[in-house]
Amino acid sequence: MARTIAKNHENKRVAILTASSKIFADVGFDRASMAQVAKECGSSKAALYHYFPSKNAILFAVLDQHLSQLTSHVLGLKRLDLSAEDYLAYMVEEILIQYQGNDAVHELQIHALGQLDVKDQKILVGEMRKLVSYVSAVIKEARPAVFSADDESLRMATMSLFGMLNWYYTWNGGRGLKGRRNYARFAVKVFLNGI
Repeated sequence: MARTIAKNHENKRVAILTASSKIFADVGFDRASMAQVAKECGSSKAALYHYFPSKNAILFAVLDQHLSQLTSHVLGLKRLDLSAEDYLAYMVEEILIQYQGNDAVHELQIHALGQLDVKDQKILVGEMRKLVSYVSAVIKEARPAVFSADDESLRMATMSLFGMLNWYYTWNGGRGLKGRRNYARFAVKVFLNGI
């Protein structure tokens, strides 16, 4: 007979992912052990293996959950009657807000993605590309004279904008929601005026 799933299964799974992202970011994915993750969760290694078959499976789940939620949130934003410039500022603000509380996960995305199997990396990179492509299209709309016939410059500009956002946690973490909103507006202003 198949084993039934406990009522708190999803809560435990989320707790494992949260604890794992902290341990992986603190000590590095390579040096982190399932024993450390279990201790952080207040659990046993055997319990962890009930939810995830390996440390890599945990890493994939952490990154997949983060990227899927981020992409879904941003692609689901209502544009209403915002100009391309205002919509870009709104999207950037929402991206930074979604990053809040996920600094450890974001650091893992930057540093540990290459530790996964190639097939898992492709899934996560595909999710990232959806978001990047969406933002890129709005950048192109905001500056059509610059990017209409120059896909390479559009790609470099889009990556530059994400570079401004992706390292926010390193030098500006802990400033809260207001700090993230202020930085988002500043980053888009510098980005668009620089172009």
